Amino acid sequence: MKKIRAAFLAASGMVGASVGAVAAEPSVDAQKTDAVAIEVVQDPKIIRWPKGDIYPTSELLDGREGWVIFTLMVDSTGKPHDPMVTDSSGNPAFERAVLRWLDTVTFEPARRNGMPVDASFTNKMKFAVAGLAKAASPEFVSTYKRFVKAVEAHDKTTADEQLARLVPRNLYEEAYANLGKYYYHVAWGMPSQQREDLTAAIAGESQPTYLPKDLFVKALFTKFKFEMEAFEYGTALETWKVLEPLASAEMQQNLKRVIEEIHAIQAGDQPLRISGVVNDRSRWNTWLLRNRFNVAVKDGSISDVKLNCARKSMSFKFDPEMQYTIASAKDLCQVMLVGQPGTTFDFNQ
Repeated sequence: MKKIRAAFLAASGMVGASVGAVAAEPSVDAQKTDAVAIEVVQDPKIIRWPKGDIYPTSELLDGREGWVIFTLMVDSTGKPHDPMVTDSSGNPAFERAVLRWLDTVTFEPARRNGMPVDASFTNKMKFAVAGLAKAASPEFVSTYKRFVKAVEAHDKTTADEQLARLVPRNLYEEAYANLGKYYYHVAWGMPSQQREDLTAAIAGESQPTYLPKDLFVKALFTKFKFEMEAFEYGTALETWKVLEPLASAEMQQNLKRVIEEIHAIQAGDQPLRISGVVNDRSRWNTWLLRNRFNVAVKDGSISDVKLNCARKSMSFKFDPEMQYTIASAKDLCQVMLVGQPGTTFDFNQ
């Protein structure tokens, strides 16, 4: 098997966090003088926003809301490049609008100890219609309740009727609509659909913005369980970062044991295989647990591989004979596979 090695720079953390300080291990002399070497990393930031409204006219006129999570690289001169959408509410018009918008944004580059360096930038863009209600409407709530009641009664005919009427008009309603789809797919669907529904209901938020806290935490916890069952341990660790500060003390204690097991797997050399399927938007992504991987396609086709790490990003044509290796085992990376919807494959780490 051929190998490709991505020479990624070491990073102190993912872009989007505040300025961080990483203290080196003090020497004996440093301990005596209280002088400790500090590396300060400042992430990229937007210094000039483009003029004009990027809201797609067709979506604005129809009152459609949505969100897009994107990532890109910012070089040492502040020039952005290699943008890609990593998640969204599913509306292609919003995804295209964000990618066009990124071409016109001016950035200040990241700095390490005051020197400009290349770094990745990750953010979430929300499209919300001014004047729309900031909560679910009474009509939507009524339909949602009838829908949930039908699902609980295992009345699929009525559930289908109510689901067809459950058309969200804002981001709050969209979160509940996706939660409703989760309940529907628990009764009449597949685990992969359930996980996709929960991910959409969480909507890339780190706080309970649209769902109340109890439902938001339950959605995160269930998503975490799906990721564990699918052996996507790297993605489970990312979900845990959001879930941990919101979880009860009992949940934190129980799940910390699971997190310790994940880290033990990460440090081991036992092969780790994930069975993946390219979604309807022609992509599949996961967070790496280890610094190496290969992909074995079972049915369908994959065209591109995209890697997004804290200090480096790259995209290349897929080669089934490639063994991909990231130079730094500590670099936090997300992998996206682009291909034909429905393509099945094994992702091996």
